[in-house]
Amino acid sequence: MIRLLLLWVLALWVWAAPNFVEEAALVSGLQDSLQPGRLIALQSGGRSFTAIWDEVRSAQPAGCAIVLPEAGARADSAALEGLRTVLPAHGWSVLSLQLPVLEAEAGEAEYLSLLPEARRRTEAAVAYLQSRGIENPVLVGHGFGALVALAYVRGGGKSIGALVLMSPWFGRGEMTAWLGGLRIPVLDIHGERDRPEVLAATAERHRLLKKLPAFRQWRISGAGHDYRGRETLLGKRIYGWLKSATALPPGERRREDPVGGDVR
Repeated sequence: MIRLLLLWVLALWVWAAPNFVEEAALVSGLQDSLQPGRLIALQSGGRSFTAIWDEVRSAQPAGCAIVLPEAGARADSAALEGLRTVLPAHGWSVLSLQLPVLEAEAGEAEYLSLLPEARRRTEAAVAYLQSRGIENPVLVGHGFGALVALAYVRGGGKSIGALVLMSPWFGRGEMTAWLGGLRIPVLDIHGERDRPEVLAATAERHRLLKKLPAFRQWRISGAGHDYRGRETLLGKRIYGWLKSATALPPGERRREDPVGGDVR
């Protein structure tokens, strides 16, 4: 079903191709703002793209998170800053990907046409981690990045240990196609003041995901879609969930949460 959805998206938005000039301009400042060794180049479809590598800083590595930002955002998205700070300090390396972008005035629905390229970049990231001996990474996606994570898993992507879906947005009637049939642990997280379409779909996401291993659904109190002012709290809550979810034996379930349980 997810492949039919992707074909429909491509047919509808066939004219919206990745804007590599805009992407180059978007990431041009990364070289000056990052310490040596953090900025790396990966290959997808014969082109290189940018990623940020945050090495684990604890003595006992637990794994790696591949971080996928919102539509049009840079690899060092402010909404995901807490992850890049908290996770490396607690055993998790972080690989933040620059996803393909469109021109600045493009609408978010048009970004759906970039899912195939974004999925290929996720494949390249998984292959890079495997080359370093890192297996079963987790995917953390924000908004459009959450759809990229789902497209990778639903399209046959292997070796993913868990999914963190931050403020995912879907078209009307598409949630079952995206979320039905998942088998790995999922954390669904959103802000108390998130986008209306994210909040309106909270109960439906809970219904579709509640039987998954280690499923939790949390609402970050006081947070909007960009999680401004809640970045560190967000990182800590995601780390806490990853620590418990990845330690569970396959198939074991935790207690179900009420819809949108608060995290303060």
